[in-house]
Amino acid sequence: MKANRLFFLLMAGSSALGLARAFVLAGLLTTEDFGRYAILMAIALFLSPLAGLGLIEETRKLFPRFFVDGRSAEIVGRADHVTRLVGLRIAALGAIATIALAVAGWFWWASVSAAMTLIAFGNAWSSIMASALRAGTTTLPLGVTSLLRASITLPLTVFAAVHFGLIGALWGEAIGAICGGAIMRAALRRPSADASPAGAESHSSRASHAGMLVFLGSALVSAPFYLNRPVAALALSAAEVGTLSFLLVLVGALQTTIAICDQVVGPRLVHWQHGGMNLARQKRRFFLIVTALAAISLAAFVAMWIGMHVPLIAPMIDKYALTESVIVPAAVLAALNITSTADWMLQAHDRERIITIAAAGNLTAFGVLTILIIAGTVEMEAYIWGLAGAKLCQLIVQLAAINTLTDR
Repeated sequence: MKANRLFFLLMAGSSALGLARAFVLAGLLTTEDFGRYAILMAIALFLSPLAGLGLIEETRKLFPRFFVDGRSAEIVGRADHVTRLVGLRIAALGAIATIALAVAGWFWWASVSAAMTLIAFGNAWSSIMASALRAGTTTLPLGVTSLLRASITLPLTVFAAVHFGLIGALWGEAIGAICGGAIMRAALRRPSADASPAGAESHSSRASHAGMLVFLGSALVSAPFYLNRPVAALALSAAEVGTLSFLLVLVGALQTTIAICDQVVGPRLVHWQHGGMNLARQKRRFFLIVTALAAISLAAFVAMWIGMHVPLIAPMIDKYALTESVIVPAAVLAALNITSTADWMLQAHDRERIITIAAAGNLTAFGVLTILIIAGTVEMEAYIWGLAGAKLCQLIVQLAAINTLTDR
């Protein structure tokens, strides 16, 4: 229990530093440039896991099962193998895009492309290493390394933004992402140092069918989350996109809080199922957890909104034209981020197909919303409500499937 409390403190510190970084950048950059920063970051993070073609998502369940089955020595080798494959694919695509832009004479965009390539790889690398670090019974190495990554990225990004503006902020994020992956890989050596050699086992370069299903589901879910800002930019003004981006920073902070809990809860769901715990007990624990997470998200969003009225931060409310009419749907959207925890429960029970179906429902609703906003029939407030509605469609499918789970 002490280890879990320390982990939550470490991850809370990491999340707070990430939120502080976003707030500082929102103050340093113009509303329009902050919107552009958010769009470019969203695209890089959306593209990040796609190069894995299911290999990254597969590690979430594979590594905890390796641990339960006494095969911990295989985790490091598999993690490095996936990292190499993903890194080569991202590097190849990034190099093609960057060179093409440079040849065309668009040197600013070439620099942006190079930074986004590093951000995409750094995020993918960190995701793989996180799966390895949390596979066992302790998540402390993950908490420590996450805090170190946030501690490095904050000063790098702010310093670069002060001196070079938007492009500086992107390169600060890029360097921080690579440093974060390297730190997590270095930490992975420690818990594995006493493990017996895994031998010359071969590693598949293709994800399993279940891994591909989770990959597809994750891609479908990621599209509305990461592409909502680029879509909004097609119809809303640059200032409105900046406001939306700032709101989604708050939503993202709460999503990070849920993701922190998932680092502990997710592998435990896999352990409970793989270890033969009574199904009714598993369900009862799961529903208690997601109810608590949704309530905490709502309470934290209200606390952040109140905190923004502190004199030092209050000018941000006027700068980004924040009102209760956009805050309320944003708070609801934040509470619905428990879909990530539901994905863990479904994956633990080998219901990857349900993850994909639920994600498709989210994407379909987002597709309708995209058409409406491009047609000019939806304004920003309704757009945020629409994002929450799309997320609710996904959650309903997930919870209905979990409620009807049976032993097989």
